[in-house]
Amino acid sequence: MLDAALKSKADMEISEILRTVDLFDGLDVGQVRAFAEAGEIRVLERGELLFRRGEPSDRIFLLMDGAIEIIRATADQPTPVPVAYITPGELVGDMALLTGTPRGSDARIPEVAMIWELTSERFDRIAERIPGYGMRLARMFARRMQDLITHMRRQSRRKELTGKLRHFDMPTVVQTLINAKQNGLLSFMDDEGKTFAEVMLANGAIDRAWCGPLHGEEAFTEIFLLRDEGEFIFRSTDTLDPEAISPVAIEAPAMHVLMEAMRRSDELTKLRGEMPDLKRSFEAVTTALSWSDPADTDVAQAVLRLLRSPRQLDGLNELVPCSTYTLCRVAKILIDTRQVAAV
Repeated sequence: MLDAALKSKADMEISEILRTVDLFDGLDVGQVRAFAEAGEIRVLERGELLFRRGEPSDRIFLLMDGAIEIIRATADQPTPVPVAYITPGELVGDMALLTGTPRGSDARIPEVAMIWELTSERFDRIAERIPGYGMRLARMFARRMQDLITHMRRQSRRKELTGKLRHFDMPTVVQTLINAKQNGLLSFMDDEGKTFAEVMLANGAIDRAWCGPLHGEEAFTEIFLLRDEGEFIFRSTDTLDPEAISPVAIEAPAMHVLMEAMRRSDELTKLRGEMPDLKRSFEAVTTALSWSDPADTDVAQAVLRLLRSPRQLDGLNELVPCSTYTLCRVAKILIDTRQVAAV
């Protein structure tokens, strides 16, 4: 329960957000504040359901922080899967509140979320005191229906997912796209909006991937090892040019590629714990590489060559075309076999 000072501050923040939502369009500051103060703030933990399919639509929700997964079965996927993500600042359930229809989907919390909710009883009580508000709602409803019809005509087959990286379990997002046999581009942007990685899906297969200078499966692996700042967005389309995404095709089955990336992510944590401080300088103690794995021979040779003069291992993958996982695994073998040593 929030104390009085925090409650007042939260109500002001909620009022500012509500003023940008068409449900409260045209209301003055005091009227919007009345709605804000009538609601309550809840914090939900990972995996909790905000509402279930078939439940009465007796309240609206404003997502203040975190994310909400909208889950339902589709014609292509009879098992319920995430079909949309709600991000901070979005209102949920307002249309159903006006129509009285039951919930058509489940709403689940993928991570911790802070939510403002307002019951239909309190909404109606305040709305009845505002002259002409009922007519405004009717016009808003009609406008939304027209926009929806236009949107469905233009983009009847397009699907889109978007959200903050820190709020989502990326393997789950990718698995959802794979299971739904999606065609489109999954893009990753930093906080400045610059795209640093992309994954192309073709009928649910992971067809191409790039991340910085990397391409193919190494690029896909690196995406799962990156920071959690920034955003992702998936846009479905059938018109992508694979060669424009990456010259390297990924031939392995999608679930194999995904599971391997997850395995490498887990193993990287273990590798780092077993290795010396990566910020220390290391130097090659031999010029003749001794190596048994042909898949990583080029990487091992590149690392050995670069370490002919002392260098830190941290950041070395900017000079070697491989994922952070591959670099750490190769460097550990070189250290264990005493071909490289700390200075």
